[in-house]
Amino acid sequence: MTWEQIRGAWKELRGTLRTRWNKLTETDLDQIGGDRTRLVATLQSRYGTSREQIEQQVAEFESTMVADAHSAKGQGSAPRQTAKN
Repeated sequence: MTWEQIRGAWKELRGTLRTRWNKLTETDLDQIGGDRTRLVATLQSRYGTSREQIEQQVAEFESTMVADAHSAKGQGSAPRQTAKN
């Protein structure tokens, strides 16, 4: 799943995002609207960690979404990675 696909499925992924990053509010998700840069900035603000750490977490999220998409298509599965909050 590319970021464009994540952006397109933003409403459907809100629960997954809130589970992964529980400090995100519904308002945050509305304002982010699928924009990766806004997601990174908001996470950095909420968690007070470095941009590099947040970029790594978002990259892990993207990888998980790719693995889930492949698994759903029957193309095998990859282990899920979890972000450290």
